[in-house]
Amino acid sequence: MLLAIDIGNSNITLGGIQEGEILFEARLATDATKTSDEYGVEIKDMLDLFGARVEEIRDCIVASVVPPVFNSVRNGIVKLTGKEPMVVGPGIKTGINILLEDPGATGADLIAAAVAAVDAYPTPLTVVDMGTATTIAVIDDGNAFLGGAVLPGLRISAEALSSRASLLPGIQLERPRRAIGKNTVECMQSGLMFGAAAMSLSCFCVVSNALRLDFFKMQNASKDKKIQRVDISDVTASLKTDAEAENSGNSGSEPTMMKTLEIEGMMCGHCEKMVKRCLEKFPQISEAVVSYEAGTAVISMNEDVPEDDIKQAIEKAGYEYIGTKSLE
Repeated sequence: MLLAIDIGNSNITLGGIQEGEILFEARLATDATKTSDEYGVEIKDMLDLFGARVEEIRDCIVASVVPPVFNSVRNGIVKLTGKEPMVVGPGIKTGINILLEDPGATGADLIAAAVAAVDAYPTPLTVVDMGTATTIAVIDDGNAFLGGAVLPGLRISAEALSSRASLLPGIQLERPRRAIGKNTVECMQSGLMFGAAAMSLSCFCVVSNALRLDFFKMQNASKDKKIQRVDISDVTASLKTDAEAENSGNSGSEPTMMKTLEIEGMMCGHCEKMVKRCLEKFPQISEAVVSYEAGTAVISMNEDVPEDDIKQAIEKAGYEYIGTKSLE
């Protein structure tokens, strides 16, 4: 059994994992005053509670964002199991390419969450972790950790509100009965819970939008002679000429068909790449020329592709398919 331990600011989470299955999950309160012996006893008690024996532990891994507590927990594990735990930190091979200014300063909790996320979902993706602090991490293609955002956590916000406003009491963080509170406690619960959800969702949307926009640089085409604005009609004419030349030189091969797809939601060069990539996955499509300015994609095909399949692929990439028309 693998014993996995996550040391957070508020809780220490324990997990027993065997052959990819989570056998149990338990939580301890994070306390910087506890000794290694106390943590060793508490971990053993949790194992006993879930019917797991110390002798079953083959390996242990620890991720920590609380340096004062880490050594006590680590030493408690060594005393309990006789094994030196693996520590999530600089130097460990995770498969995540950390593209930050100081990769060594990246929180172990963010790395652990990123590893779990890319194992379960395709990239690019955004990971939201709501703990003492709410963190948003962005992972791009190739498991590249681009960065993210850090927000005040729900409990921190509640404590700040009650400690700085004399007439506002400390409250239980529960699901609000209604959005419009009828007393002080209900008003605070509504503001805290709905406010935290709205803040996290809004930040998630901003970060997701930035993930698209961060891959190109705004240029003023009228002032930079190296940059020329592309006219989609020129692209269409060029593709049609090339296709006709290819067909005339290969009379025995399948003729090339061309269509213009109208697409909404593209905002930048990265959007063009996303649409081009999803279209060229179809084996029937030999080339796709995409323009976010014109809101179109001109595709060359050696065999027709069902319109529903194209629509589904574009919408899965996050854009809106408007329609298609054949090139004359």
